[in-house]
Amino acid sequence: MMRLSPLPFALLAVFSGNPSWSEESEEEDPAARMRLHFADGSQLSGALESTGVEEALVWKSPLARDLITFDQVEAVQFLEVLRPAIPLEGPEPTAMVTLTNGDRLPGILAGFQEKELALETRYAGRLQLPKGMVERIDFIEGSTILYRGPKDLENWEVTSGQNSWELEKGALRSNRYGAIGRNMGLSDRVTIEFRASWEGMLNLSIHFFNEAPEINQMNSDSYMLRISSQIELQRRVGGELPGGGLRRELFDGPVMGNRPVGERFSDQRFRRSGSALITIYADRSAGRVLLYADDRRIASWEDGQEFLGEGQCLTFQSNGSSSAAIEEIEITQWNGIVGQPDEELESDSDDQLEFKNRDKAFGSIAGFKEGSLLLKTAEIEIEIPLERLRGAAIRNREMDQAKRELGDVRAWFRDGGRATFVLRSYDPLTNRMVGYSQNFGEVELQLDAFREIEFNLYPTNDFSIDEDLLWEGFDLES
Repeated sequence: MMRLSPLPFALLAVFSGNPSWSEESEEEDPAARMRLHFADGSQLSGALESTGVEEALVWKSPLARDLITFDQVEAVQFLEVLRPAIPLEGPEPTAMVTLTNGDRLPGILAGFQEKELALETRYAGRLQLPKGMVERIDFIEGSTILYRGPKDLENWEVTSGQNSWELEKGALRSNRYGAIGRNMGLSDRVTIEFRASWEGMLNLSIHFFNEAPEINQMNSDSYMLRISSQIELQRRVGGELPGGGLRRELFDGPVMGNRPVGERFSDQRFRRSGSALITIYADRSAGRVLLYADDRRIASWEDGQEFLGEGQCLTFQSNGSSSAAIEEIEITQWNGIVGQPDEELESDSDDQLEFKNRDKAFGSIAGFKEGSLLLKTAEIEIEIPLERLRGAAIRNREMDQAKRELGDVRAWFRDGGRATFVLRSYDPLTNRMVGYSQNFGEVELQLDAFREIEFNLYPTNDFSIDEDLLWEGFDLES
């Protein structure tokens, strides 16, 4: 067994005695279905043999004759699972539970009691989540889902700006001018939702109903929504701007009435670093587009001319050099119904149920029964089927947050979302990890449910570390 301290890990080919190794042979080797990524930018393919909070990381690589042991993992950034070995069993998740520490767990809502929430999962069985650590639930059942991701860059095309977009930790990221798009199979009425985060000022254009991902090669109508310090919607006619004929109405702030879209309007929330859940409702047959940010309606537009575009593509275009990330993209068919402009919460202590048509109900979620949430108000207790709900914000008690631990890793799901836990052990025979978090206790987790396992989440000076365990120089034993 080799024991390694930090070095450029590509040099392991020297020790492997395997000069014929290549990228192609790596992809074909079943023992190379994972990849370690190191802080110096190097990578090492292979498979995890064992690891844990009180154990070394042991790695099996086609580049080495023996198992490789890393006594410390400070140099390891993350483990990438390239090809799942064991398919997940069970139904697809229909809910995404957001916790107070920012984790998002996919699964099926199976219970909602006074003190805890039950989530049935394909990766860890049934999780019991303390209610005080649950921030909200988003339901993803009941609509025809056209796309959810990104899980990879398959079918995405970077159409301008070489290397302007990349996939990192489940997010499309850009820090320069460029565009990336794909055919989403957009229907006539769709909901386009994604979470955007940015540094500095956001400067993003979203093209939809275009016939090709390449925005400069369009021969039919499409819409372009630009979100920056100024917000505007334009109709591209045969690839040319402006289209004209669009009128808008503002909702978030003083009502401005209907005005030509060429008259841009400002929104302060996008002028400085931040993040927002962006939702676009688009109806090409009616020429209607609505824009929401964090569930608050910003504006709606109605096209005064016939829209002739039949394209099914969506393209994101970064218009500047500021850093931007797009994640949690979900494209669904839309029934054309939207509720009235949002109102303020009746009380900070009320739970909030959000319906698919954007209407809301307030009260206390009293339980879960046969696919329905029980909502108790001052006057009545009612059952609301999950198929009618878009989400639920949990607000009726003091929030708590899971404590950060020295051995925490952050695991990114293939289905979207993430989980933070102490990685206590891994068994290569079952391909399961044992993890612990105050969010769900100690559980076994299927490694193949995740695409990345991120190490070294926190600065080491936040914790007490035994200095005798730190690496000192280069040491190679065999």
